[in-house]
Amino acid sequence: MLTRFSRFVFCLTKDKMLAVILLFVCFFIPFCISAQDLEVDYPNIGGTAPKTVQYGLPGYVKYVFTFAIGTIGIVALSVIIWGGFLYLTSSGNAEKMKEGREKITAAFLGIVILASSYIILATINPQLVLFDIPDLPDLPVHEVKIPPEIKPEDATYISSELPLAQSINEGLWDKEKMAALEKTIIDFENFINSRVNVNDSDLENPLIRGVADLHKYLSTLTHQCRAENLTAYCASPESGCMPIGCQGDPCQTDQDLEVEPDSPRGKINITLAINEDKKANLNKFKEAIENKIKILREDLRKFQEIEGEIVNCHNQNKELILIADYLKEKQGLQEQGIEIKQISSPYASRGNSLTFYCSAGGTVYDSSFSIDLDEGNISSLFGEVSSNIGCPVRYNTGEVFDKLREYAVEEIFRLNHVSALIESLVHKMQEMQNLVSQCNDKNSRVKCGCQENFCLGCCSPIPCGGCVPFCMSKCIQCSQSCSGEACPTAQINEKAEEINEIEFKILKEIVKIKKIFADVPSRLIELNNLSQQISSCKANDDWDVFSCRSIMDMVFVKTYDGTGRLITKCHPKDLYCCTNPDYSGTSNDSAIYILPADEFKPLPTENNCPAGWDCTEEVRDYNQYKDASEPLQQLLSCMRLQLNQVQIKENLDYKLGIIAAISDINIYKNKCDWDAGPIDSGDCSYSFEVEKGKTRISAHYGGAGCSFNRQSYAVKLNMAGDQSQYIDEIITAAKKCNPAAYILDKTPYLHIDVGDISQCKTAE
Repeated sequence: MLTRFSRFVFCLTKDKMLAVILLFVCFFIPFCISAQDLEVDYPNIGGTAPKTVQYGLPGYVKYVFTFAIGTIGIVALSVIIWGGFLYLTSSGNAEKMKEGREKITAAFLGIVILASSYIILATINPQLVLFDIPDLPDLPVHEVKIPPEIKPEDATYISSELPLAQSINEGLWDKEKMAALEKTIIDFENFINSRVNVNDSDLENPLIRGVADLHKYLSTLTHQCRAENLTAYCASPESGCMPIGCQGDPCQTDQDLEVEPDSPRGKINITLAINEDKKANLNKFKEAIENKIKILREDLRKFQEIEGEIVNCHNQNKELILIADYLKEKQGLQEQGIEIKQISSPYASRGNSLTFYCSAGGTVYDSSFSIDLDEGNISSLFGEVSSNIGCPVRYNTGEVFDKLREYAVEEIFRLNHVSALIESLVHKMQEMQNLVSQCNDKNSRVKCGCQENFCLGCCSPIPCGGCVPFCMSKCIQCSQSCSGEACPTAQINEKAEEINEIEFKILKEIVKIKKIFADVPSRLIELNNLSQQISSCKANDDWDVFSCRSIMDMVFVKTYDGTGRLITKCHPKDLYCCTNPDYSGTSNDSAIYILPADEFKPLPTENNCPAGWDCTEEVRDYNQYKDASEPLQQLLSCMRLQLNQVQIKENLDYKLGIIAAISDINIYKNKCDWDAGPIDSGDCSYSFEVEKGKTRISAHYGGAGCSFNRQSYAVKLNMAGDQSQYIDEIITAAKKCNPAAYILDKTPYLHIDVGDISQCKTAE
């Protein structure tokens, strides 16, 4: 060591040697003489004066400041005296008098400025004029207690089982549940399209299809109801045939019979009876569909919880491993006598390779106890000093899981829309019945004709003769008839058209729902194939599986895809099969995940709403668009172009896309904070948990990773009414603009989140 130091010294140039000596003198000599007395005796000013070299810089500054104040005061007093002397000895000389006044004024002004500066500093902060740096207080020292060492036989290891794939196979898209839901929809479609016999002999085909056609038929029956069928009543000829009214059923030709079988009334009654039966069946289907929605939504919630737990585990830097690694780790721990505990999920893993395990606790984390695991495979795979990893195979698990979740979200919205349409249809059918019941005699008008009696008033036998018996009657006889509107025809026709439109919407939704049933199986097969491929990768000792998130978190390790390109962007839920960089195999043929370029300018604001979009009052009133992050602005700008094309194609007279929230209005009501979360429990509208070892912060607040930006990475769209008809187009637009956009069902709202791809550690 000494030799090294001597070599170092002798290798220095003269300049470097001088620099070293100066540094030594400047840094070490002062400590040796800090206790010596000063060579100069400083005068005592203001009760203080430097005595030794230990007198600190603040003391010198205060000493100099006090000395300057005193000196300036003496100078000012001298100037005032001199100015007064000039003024008194001026003997009427105007120039000397002016000079004296100016000196006195200048001296007073200087004193005022000096005093004012001191007063201002003292007012702002009294510490500014104290010139004192207090010593740091002594901090209390707490004794750190080292937890006792735990023996292997007393140690426990707890993990949460997160069977992501099985939550799809046995939950969200379970075959039996899917078959039951599909049967309900097909039965409902068959019911809508079913034909009923109305027993109308006037029709070539008395079988009427569907609810809409039945009501069109009912509408035509009401056209046959006429006021002329009513019985007209007029006063007697003697009283002048004054009109009394019309009575009877305008839908019957013979008013003496109760109901004529072949009359419009008889046919209307048959149709109304069929209508009542259809309404009852529609309500039953509505109830069945709503029950299926509850089951589907509950399974979707469980799937989203497992997804959220996986994301949260990664965000909390906990151990997150696949089932293959978990079984190896479990075996190693059990061999050491460590007790293994597992927090089970609602679904069994059944050995599916897409089952994750997250460390949840145990005494192995509470002490200095060490777990002896075989890490040979890690060093053999990547080497002790390797900084590169080759990941030639990408598993598009993110796309598959996203699509299966989005199918469920779309299904829920469409089923909800069908349920709402059924309710509206039943309501319109009842309104139609009420209108048909107005086919009566209330709106009819009676017309009475009087045949003039020429004998009126001629009651004398001579000369009236034969007129005498009729002389008192105003009319010889009366003619009567009824006219007017027998039914509210225009309203009935309008209602029949409304029923037809609703039925058309229902059948259109059923077609789209059935398409989902047709698309899901291929995605389930793809998921099963991915599970098998991942198992094959894990079975090879020279390969291992990495998630996109773990690859993005590798600061000092570079990962390359099969083409040799550095992986810088990927779907957060994608997995990779990786090995050492010397692998010379070819990459898989699957498409490379590419994020769209940031080519869309943020939309300008129109009435506190992004241009082209509709916004709710809460979004406009609190100008929530200004809280949108740059990735969210890009998404909204891109989606607007996509949705505008849909509007043109569908010839819509309303806008697709109603923004119901970007940030949280409770932030502006001082109930929720961007950083701290809810002021009181439940004050934040979205997830904001930072307790119990979990951090779940919604993308509406920027997530756990971006909340410091005080910007939102999520938008909530209102899908009520006809908006839900285009749920597929809206989801497609979001995914086209950002393939990693996270879609959630928040009926009647659609949640679109770009926080995960922005590495903001978001959780819903």
